[in-house]
Amino acid sequence: MIDKDVIAFHPYSRTITDDELSTSTNERIFLLATALHQGYTIERLFELTKIDRL
Repeated sequence: MIDKDVIAFHPYSRTITDDELSTSTNERIFLLATALHQGYTIERLFELTKIDRL
């Protein structure tokens, strides 16, 4: 996903897991972008992350 040696953002380069989304990390915002691209719904992301849907 992110490499300090590359000047680019490739959010869709790998499949993510529900466990990754459930864990709060400094990379989770990028995982959310990937999840949306992979077809996760807002409701499913809320269930996994507890981040407001607003």
